[in-house]
Formats: sequence, C-alpha cells, structure tokens
Amino acid sequence: MALKKRERLIYLIIWVILFLIPVVKLFEVDDSVPGKIFWNELFRAWLSIIPLLLLFLIHNHLIIPILTRKGRNGKFLIYTWILIMVFGICVLTVVNRKDKPPRIGNMEIELWETRPAPPPPGDVTATSGSQIRPLPPEVMFFLAGLLIIGVNLVIALIFKKIQDEQDARYLEKEELMGQLKYLKHQISPHFFMNTLNNIHALVDIDPDKAKDSIVKLSNLMRYLLYEGDKPTIPLEKEVSFLNQYISLMKLRFKDSVKVSFSVPEMLPDVEVPALLFISFVENAFKHGVSYQHDSFIDVSLKLEGSRLLFNCSNSCHENNASGEEGGIGISNSKKRLDLIYGNDYKLDIIDHGEVYTVDVDIPATYKSIA
Repeated sequence: MALKKRERLIYLIIWVILFLIPVVKLFEVDDSVPGKIFWNELFRAWLSIIPLLLLFLIHNHLIIPILTRKGRNGKFLIYTWILIMVFGICVLTVVNRKDKPPRIGNMEIELWETRPAPPPPGDVTATSGSQIRPLPPEVMFFLAGLLIIGVNLVIALIFKKIQDEQDARYLEKEELMGQLKYLKHQISPHFFMNTLNNIHALVDIDPDKAKDSIVKLSNLMRYLLYEGDKPTIPLEKEVSFLNQYISLMKLRFKDSVKVSFSVPEMLPDVEVPALLFISFVENAFKHGVSYQHDSFIDVSLKLEGSRLLFNCSNSCHENNASGEEGGIGISNSKKRLDLIYGNDYKLDIIDHGEVYTVDVDIPATYKSIA
C-alpha cells in the first residue's frame, strides 16, 4: 500500500509541474505588470493539457492494471495501441480547426497552434533546403501523448518490479517460518519419546527416581508449552532447560557416567532460537553412554566476542557409536541453523573414534525473524 501511495505522489508531482508551466510562461510574456495573470489565456492553456491528463488517466487506471494479470500482455499491447490511435484521431480532428490560436502578448499557445501559413512567394529563406522546419503542432501534441504513456508505463513497471520483489521476500519469509514451525513440532515429539523411554526404564529400577523424573519432565513440558513456540528466547531460559534435562537424564545412570554442564556464571543478555541445542545433548546421552564401560558427556556454552559457542562431547563405544547422522533431531537442527542463520554459523560434527564432538558457532546477538 505504501508503494501505491508513492507512485501516486510521483504522478501528482508530474502533473502539478505540467500545469504550472503555463503559469510561468504567462509571467514571462508580460512583466510590465508584476503578478498579473491573463486568466482567460491561462485557462485555455490548461484546457490544452486536459486531453493529455485524460489520456494518462485512461491508460493508468484501465490499461496498466492489465499488466498485473498473468498472460494478459497481448491484451495490454492491443488496448494501448487502440488508445493511441483514438488519441491520434482526436488530435487530428481538434488541432486542424480553422480558428486562430489564443495569444498572450506576442506569444501563441504552442499546444493548439494551427499549421503555419505557407511562406510568401519569393521568400528564399523559408524555402531554403537548409532551413529546419518545425514539426506540425498535431505531431508535437501526438508525441507528447506518447511521452505521457511511455513515462506512465516506465513508472508503473518500476513499481511493479519493486512490489513483486517485496511479495517474493514475503512469501520466502512465510515459507521460512512454516519450515521452522514444522521442524520445531518434529523436535518436541522426538524429545518426549526419548524422555518417556528413559522414565519407563527407571520405573522398575528406582521408582523414587522415576517420580522425581516425572516432576522434572513436567517442568520441561511447561517450558515447551510456553517458550517452545517463540522464535527466540533468552539464553538464560535455554540454559535452564538444558540443565533440567541433563539432571533428569543423570538420574538413570551410575557414577561410571560422568556428566558435566559448563556455562558462564553471568550469562550474556542475548537470545537464541528455542530448542536449538537439545538435539545435540539428546544424541550424546543416546549414543555416548555404555553400562559396560566408563562414559562421559561434556556440554559447554561460552561467549567469545560477538559469537556464542556451544560444545557437546561424548564418549564413543564400538557397539554404541554416535554416527554423524544422529537421527531426526540432529538432521532438523542442521536445517534450522541453515534457515535461521544462512551462512553466518558453523556446525562441526567430528567422530574421533573414541570421542564424538559437536561444535556450534552462532551470532550472540540473534534477533527474532518473526
């Protein structure tokens, strides 16, 4: 809507200038009486511009809109030529009248000037081959009409291109938001499935821990319900969520599994996409723990300059390798990073054999894209 207003403003400025030109000329003709305007001649000059204005209005409001419809370019050209032909016929009919043109002092109004009389016999200067003859007035007026149509078409096409680019960006943004919502809706069920499986395993092993796990799961569900749908959340809330999840997972493991979660004492006041890191932590608990061998999981978050660095490392075992794919959670996290940050992020997933490492480097000043 703002583009349409700008386009109309440009047209208004052009036509105001065109209607002011006769006023300026009238002042230049007779300056013996400063400020005096020959209103009769001025109105006649304005009347000569009105056909051009009507031509513009018809072209702009009836023919130009055809361009916005797909597959209508042929009709647009046909209607434009019909309008030009009708305008040309009208010019020939009106301009070739016999009455004398209006005069302002010694100046004739040029738009409706009749054809000049033939030069008197013996006037060598007028008939000289080197003398450049001015175009007939009807031709000049017809060319002015073509110029009006051309300027109108160029301005309309420029604003149409700008509008199309804005529409394309809007559709791209809508598609982006749709993909992000789809990915996040996939993450939540995937997360619950893994967590419920862990609680189920605790029910027979340690009922008290299972009850404690259910309470913590309730807190995590509250987070997902009220924070998960937001484009971004404070880093502090995301860290709290990860901390509760790690505490929940530690309930089912013995002391042989070393789990650490390292974050700065004073978290930076930045925002991150909700549920961005949970898939990497889930993957570490799923593939990095062995009941037969000592295992470890190290998770850390830190700020370096304007970048937020996330690291998750876990032990690897022959029968429980992490693998770079990591399931649907890791795959969706990669897609979300691509959609949100484009090229402004780094994701390194390295399998060292006995250690599996994930490093994520994102801007620390993330802003909502909603």
